[in-house]
Amino acid sequence: MKKAVLVLVLLLVAGLAIGCRDNADEKSSHEEIAADGHQHKYEGVVTTEPTCEKTGVKTYTCSVCGTSYTEKIDKLDHKYTEKVTKEPTCTDKGEKEFTCSLCGKTYTEKIDVIDHQFEEKITKQPTCKDKGEKAITCKICGKTSTEVIDNAGVAHTYTSTVTKQPTCTEEGERKYTCSICGNTYAEPIAKVAHQYEESISKEATCSEEGTKLLTCKVCSDTKTESIPKKDHQYNESITREATCAQEGEKLFQCAQCGTSYTESIPKTNDHTTRFGTCSRCGTVVTILKDNAVSIQSYFAKGIEQLNKALDKTGEALNSSNYRGAASAITSFGLSAGQFQNAINACGDYPEFAGIKEQLTIIHSAITNTFSGNLTIYGDSRDLATLRTMMDTMIATTPNIQNIQGIMSSWPAF
Repeated sequence: MKKAVLVLVLLLVAGLAIGCRDNADEKSSHEEIAADGHQHKYEGVVTTEPTCEKTGVKTYTCSVCGTSYTEKIDKLDHKYTEKVTKEPTCTDKGEKEFTCSLCGKTYTEKIDVIDHQFEEKITKQPTCKDKGEKAITCKICGKTSTEVIDNAGVAHTYTSTVTKQPTCTEEGERKYTCSICGNTYAEPIAKVAHQYEESISKEATCSEEGTKLLTCKVCSDTKTESIPKKDHQYNESITREATCAQEGEKLFQCAQCGTSYTESIPKTNDHTTRFGTCSRCGTVVTILKDNAVSIQSYFAKGIEQLNKALDKTGEALNSSNYRGAASAITSFGLSAGQFQNAINACGDYPEFAGIKEQLTIIHSAITNTFSGNLTIYGDSRDLATLRTMMDTMIATTPNIQNIQGIMSSWPAF
């Protein structure tokens, strides 16, 4: 056997050597220069197309002298398409066929079996006493196996019964029994609370705690507890009235034990004035500030109009003096109106009574001076007479500085 293999190998090597020499000779003959000395110029053309079953041929021809030679073209690869001819199952292999679209050659391959498609079903539930069981069945081929279900961790099904009732002196007992396997255990039941009845041994007051005795009606156990002090029953009285200058004081005294304490009463706002300085506490009060501002404004406008009237009566006599007289009388009238506005702003407040009196005198003097004479002097050219009347009026009324002095004592705002 070994000799046959060796001979076969030697023959194969010799054949390869001969083929290589022929190819070398053929190639060198193609490249040689022709007898007439020209260089061959070969052009190749496929003369036989290759297929996946047979080799093709390519012919090279010299364009100068027509000499030719040929070369093989390797076979083409098969172009296979595949098709499943038998579907695999969990028990049998399947099969698929490969067909070459060029030559029609075919071959087949096996398809491995697929996994079982198992479904589980519990056929016996596990308990605290016994293990369970489940069936595992393939829904394709029907193959069946069973598995044990471990019962570790399955809870007992306990029911309880009180075997000893607890009291206020002793614990009770509760017994638990599993209805499946009969396993039992017991737990203590805590003592119940004493059923105390109370009796007062000392009444509590607002100055001292009381005492009560508690006795259990089941076991006669006793204990004492303190009763909190009662609240004081305070009566209150004013010991000092509050004013705007001083806080007041209120006394609280218990009618039972005499205990007392005091509380301060906040200062009041009942100042002696609504505008100015309170004579009791010295606080500057400006509740009537808006009225004071109006009085000042109207008074200033009245003085302004009065000065305009006096200025007109001081003009030199000429053909138009009657206009000056009319203008003076008009300003005098406007002055009277502004003083009336100032009087109205004083209202009935006693804080402005003094200045209201002074304003009223001036207003009366202006209106009385021209009462019934406004028309006469409005058309007259006798400014001197008109000036005399105004000077007389001013001389017989209090000095305007009296009003200005009163207002200068008002608080700044």
